Amino acid sequence: MSDRPIGVLAEGAGGAAIARAIQARMPAEDVVLLIDGAFAPYSRRPSQVVVDRAPRMVVELVGARMKALVVATLQGAEDALAPIAAAAGVPVLALDGTLPTAAVRSRAGRVGAIWAAGTLREDPWLRTHRFLRGGGEVVPGAWHGLAEAIDAGRLPADAANQLAMLTQGGADVIALLCPYAVAARPAVEAAANGATIIDAGEVVADRLRTHLVRTSALVRGRRRAGRIQTIATDPARSFPT
Repeated sequence: MSDRPIGVLAEGAGGAAIARAIQARMPAEDVVLLIDGAFAPYSRRPSQVVVDRAPRMVVELVGARMKALVVATLQGAEDALAPIAAAAGVPVLALDGTLPTAAVRSRAGRVGAIWAAGTLREDPWLRTHRFLRGGGEVVPGAWHGLAEAIDAGRLPADAANQLAMLTQGGADVIALLCPYAVAARPAVEAAANGATIIDAGEVVADRLRTHLVRTSALVRGRRRAGRIQTIATDPARSFPT
């Protein structure tokens, strides 16, 4: 057993949804959440800036003696996953398991993918991820205003329209790809009309728990509940967590 915390690197308040998903699956684990609001969104930075910046943020988390790291930023993982892993020196998981998990659940072979508009360089990402293994396809759903709503501490009001665009595109499974989409899950569920929802937070939490069990690092027998500590790089911005 290891009582060291789990680190989470995020860009905004959506990162708290990933931290909560981890604790929902592993209630005794402590989580240290670093929100790099000072440089967010990474998608508007040159990729080399992200390559330089994100590993330096991870060094801040290394000081917390974490036992594993979750990279809860799609663009950060696209640009800098290898440098982040090198800087972390511990096992690193990204949110890249969400689409494969959704593809397995889709009978139609079309997965509606939701992410917050402006948090991902969409054209390069789609060139890499549009077509799924086994012949499936992503129906893209960049959600405008989602990041702003979650950072302001509220759910977006237009979930029904967002879901309608995806289902009209043939999607029978909805993948919540980014932390902001995970944070908006209550709104998505209310508008989903029974569609299957695959949540990046749940997927990465399951993968992380499997790793911790396999390596005998899962906290067991702790009498108190796990805690979430939040570190923000932009003191002028407050993020509801």
